[in-house]
Amino acid sequence: MNAAMDRLCRQHGYAAPVDVLMELGILTRREYEDWRFGRVDYLERVCHANLNKLSTVMHQIRVYGIKKGLRPSVCTYRRWGKGRSVPLRFSKSGDAGIERWYATHFVEEKMMKKAGSDSTIMEYRLHLVLTSKELEETAEKYHFSGMDVRTGMEELQGIHEMLCKAADCRTVCMVEKEKREAAAVLTLGAGVDALQEEYQKQGLLMEAYLMDCLCRELLRKGSRALDERIRERMNLYAIRYLFPGQNLPLEEMERIFLCFDGKVPVKLHPGFVLIPRQSVAYRIVLSDREPETCADICADCVRRESCERYTSGERYGNREKTVDDAFPNTDLQPSEFH
Repeated sequence: MNAAMDRLCRQHGYAAPVDVLMELGILTRREYEDWRFGRVDYLERVCHANLNKLSTVMHQIRVYGIKKGLRPSVCTYRRWGKGRSVPLRFSKSGDAGIERWYATHFVEEKMMKKAGSDSTIMEYRLHLVLTSKELEETAEKYHFSGMDVRTGMEELQGIHEMLCKAADCRTVCMVEKEKREAAAVLTLGAGVDALQEEYQKQGLLMEAYLMDCLCRELLRKGSRALDERIRERMNLYAIRYLFPGQNLPLEEMERIFLCFDGKVPVKLHPGFVLIPRQSVAYRIVLSDREPETCADICADCVRRESCERYTSGERYGNREKTVDDAFPNTDLQPSEFH
């Protein structure tokens, strides 16, 4: 079991109980997918072990996670496929405590103090997946014209699955608690670039465009996951994003990368080009008080223009960009596919 946890942490940066069960041969991939698509009423039904053994394995996972200093993170498992997003059940009993432990991922994270300063550097691998609802919202948001709704969603779901398999989302962040700000770099990894290049080589421009839209939404979700890590570890809240070339001088990109002494999963090339391409570098303005105006940094909020957080920009003298405004956008436009 320990070896399985080690392998999963090396591969993904976290270990989930369902993945451990598959590594141990207690659960097959096909049976797992049957459960995810709602063809099985609860996960334990298709596990090749009795309840006592499953209880022992779950206990060993928790003990190993604590021993290795892995951070427990409760995730929501919802049914795959079309239709309404339905929470999935793990256990025969449906006990809330048992359900919670099955849904708990143990996340590998690195935190260190930067020499000669009060800054804290945090490194994470993030497991990013868009829910069915988020995929539907993405389709509506980017106006996938030239495709009927049914075909468009099927196409989007297929590309999303390939994207998630190719992605290796990593982030590094330096938090300066006294200054109430952070520098961050976030990437989806080189595998995503390779997949998108393959689409372009084959002349699949629609697929390349759909993938670019999905990448933008995954980066957006990744930034929010990082915000949550900062809140949990530093008790600080993200209230504003600032991006080089938009509301910061483009040269600020170099200063962000200097924060990490070269230990960053993204390369900054001449002309301020980031490789892997589906990456972003930015600064985060932090506060020790939870924002009252709205619960998230969201460009779709109807109160955005009147929101103090959105309009003030007192530290840098500019209106901040939200994630929707500022994360990498596609060079292709939907109008090309009319």
